[in-house]
Amino acid sequence: MVSGLTGACHGAASTEGSGASSSATGTSSGSGSATSSGSSASSGAGGSPMPSQLTCAPVDCGASTGKLVNVPEGTNLQAALDAAAPGDTLVLDAGATYSGHYHLANKSGAGCITVRTATSDADLPPDTRVTPAEAPMLARIITPGGGLPAIATNKGAHNWRFIGIEIAPSDASAQFYDLAEIGNGETVASDLPSNIVFDRCYVHGFPNVNQKRGIALNGAATCVIHSTLADFHSDMQDSQAMGGHNGSGPFRIMDNEIEGSTENILFGGAVPTLPNVVPSDIVIRGNHFFKPLAWMKGNPANTGYLPWVKNLFELKNAENVVLDGNVMENNWVGADQHGAAILLTPRSENGAVPWAVVQNVKITNNVILHVGGCAELAGFDTTGPTLQTNHVTIANNVCADIRQDYALDIVRVFQFSEIATLDIDHNTFQYGAGSWPIFRTYGMNTTGFSYTNNVVEFREGAWSDCGSNSTAFSCRLPGSTSGGNVLIGGTQGALPGTNYYPAMVGDVGFIDYANGLTDFHGYALGSGSAYKGKGTDGKDPGVDAAAIDAARIGN
Repeated sequence: MVSGLTGACHGAASTEGSGASSSATGTSSGSGSATSSGSSASSGAGGSPMPSQLTCAPVDCGASTGKLVNVPEGTNLQAALDAAAPGDTLVLDAGATYSGHYHLANKSGAGCITVRTATSDADLPPDTRVTPAEAPMLARIITPGGGLPAIATNKGAHNWRFIGIEIAPSDASAQFYDLAEIGNGETVASDLPSNIVFDRCYVHGFPNVNQKRGIALNGAATCVIHSTLADFHSDMQDSQAMGGHNGSGPFRIMDNEIEGSTENILFGGAVPTLPNVVPSDIVIRGNHFFKPLAWMKGNPANTGYLPWVKNLFELKNAENVVLDGNVMENNWVGADQHGAAILLTPRSENGAVPWAVVQNVKITNNVILHVGGCAELAGFDTTGPTLQTNHVTIANNVCADIRQDYALDIVRVFQFSEIATLDIDHNTFQYGAGSWPIFRTYGMNTTGFSYTNNVVEFREGAWSDCGSNSTAFSCRLPGSTSGGNVLIGGTQGALPGTNYYPAMVGDVGFIDYANGLTDFHGYALGSGSAYKGKGTDGKDPGVDAAAIDAARIGN
């Protein structure tokens, strides 16, 4: 008998999204029983359990309280998918392989169809990220290639959940565009797939070959949680672990290992078939963004394969986005970019998407390490009409080991132009030897700019194409706000407002600045710092390490 299986999402609903209402998802187990010829691994999953507030809500697949249907290896999986009724759970043998191009149908009725491994929740615990070490406990759905995915949705497909599934190409020669294709060129919103969930899945390509994307996020409500996505890269085109341009959202991307060469996650970047669509209500929390250094030219581990590397996170058309509590590691110049970890820039796709916009974006409580720059923002596209980038908050982040050798030319800690409302608040920045500005702004004016309560080595200060420091604020940042910053090595009064100018790093009173790269808490102010409580809000300038801890949920 297969016991200890559940097809429900776990935990209470989170209300920290982008204004969407959240509802709790039930946790009832499937009823009935099934005989399985597969065996469950005896060891538990290797990740750390996550707090219960981390959920897919408002993405709600519903409970699977119908039949448990065993689908042994060698069985026609597509026939089983077609025959499943809403509420059923299809149990695939752990360690078994199911090869094909499988389609998820649009079915009427209440309840979620769950497709899951026979490994029980006791051995593959909910709220725990799956790693490659758990692959023997998973069922494998693979594509033989031909440019086709392993899993795809039909028009209007809804309420499908995958638990404990390895999704991969059959071998390194199997070509595909997306391993899981959620959405496929829908032209009306009612046809978008919705309430699709990937939970505790291992989605991956193979090393050193061009394999474009893990999961295409071109539907409505979609959630990827407690999963690993790895080995997505190309040396001839952009590639991502996850990306979408034709889906409306909401999207929840929670507690995943995310590995992609050009961008780990991208929204926008192609011409949608759904008119006026802007991917919206996107929450990306508690993930580990990572690019292996083996992809870098000159690294001892590099085999000669050099995939394109641009950013860890990019938005070209998206709104109401929260990027919170993530660890984001390794970004360098590996294509036509500057090396910045984060890029926000609306793209019209040569005039085909004039409604493209990047707006209402909150980048908070992240730890960003080993990069050529923190973030670059552009207000408009230069190749066609777009709406203006607006209302961006970058707050309480650590951005450390910003490196000249990972940058194109000069280091761009921040670079921006023509943004409407940009707040940079309570961040701590650390970088190596070299001389560069704390930010660069150019072109047309940015309005509603605020630079407050940050801790940074001043070096060249604030740069603009019409003057530096206070002049930059007056000529490119009209009506801006500055204050509460600790500007190490800067000249007294260099920036407008009440700021602080210690001569050296050692004068700030950090907890342990020298070891901050191995433990970011070292970048917070110690109890004896002269700048305790000197922020414009009465708090310590720089990062609140406790707030990052609370947001990182185990990373």
